[in-house]
Amino acid sequence: MNTWDLLLLIRPSKLRCANVMAAASLHSLVISYDLKCVLVDMPRGFEILLHQFEETEDALREATKLGLLYCSESIARAYEPLISCLIRLARDNVKIICYLDPSAVKKGRDLAMRTLRLVLRASIKKLSAEDLEEWLQLLSEYNLHSLELFNNMVDHLAMIKAQKAVILTGLEGFEYAGLLRREGLRVKVKTAGLPYLRSPLEVMCKRYLQGSLTIDELKHLINEYVDYIKNYVLKYENIDEAHKAWSEKKAPWLRSFASRIGMINVFCKS
Repeated sequence: MNTWDLLLLIRPSKLRCANVMAAASLHSLVISYDLKCVLVDMPRGFEILLHQFEETEDALREATKLGLLYCSESIARAYEPLISCLIRLARDNVKIICYLDPSAVKKGRDLAMRTLRLVLRASIKKLSAEDLEEWLQLLSEYNLHSLELFNNMVDHLAMIKAQKAVILTGLEGFEYAGLLRREGLRVKVKTAGLPYLRSPLEVMCKRYLQGSLTIDELKHLINEYVDYIKNYVLKYENIDEAHKAWSEKKAPWLRSFASRIGMINVFCKS
């Protein structure tokens, strides 16, 4: 007998290798628990394309044309394995609910662009007090954005009625699980693509949310993020390869740890 109301499947959403594993886990969970409903962290309206197109590339192209997605080519590529899985599930009459408001997706893109502008500034001049204030304002907006994404998901929970469902989220799903449990829901958590070393920006956001980010730590993390962008993201073919190289430099023990727990493909290249 299942002892949960909602099952959260959490993965580092921008990595293709994590989405490969999430797609496999999602398909397995639907079959194992005979689930009829899946909530996905993609913009509302995308579920229509899952029924209209048989090829993942066509669905992505149409979503971009309609303004549902605002993402780079590498991020679009990262989502391909997941979208392919969702197309198969939709054909099997599993109800797919994309729960993000398209305006929230656009806001996420705008925040990313502002972040890159601040990174460029930090790469060419010493951080000033005004710069740090801008970074703190940005982190505040990331926090509000995360809350908005959570509310998007909660607003759609009523659509599943009494059905058990799996909900796909990014790493923010760990915070979501706590919030949902405080609402009295029984939440089970599954992960894909872990262990994962959070990027300096992700660490900034998490520390800010916890209220434990000091100015000295902020300065350090900004410089670390500048290094992450300049020496990894901009030098490698895609974000998977960049994050792999950076992770192995910062935490060389991570690969051997992943291997020991049977996750050799954490840094897979698909």
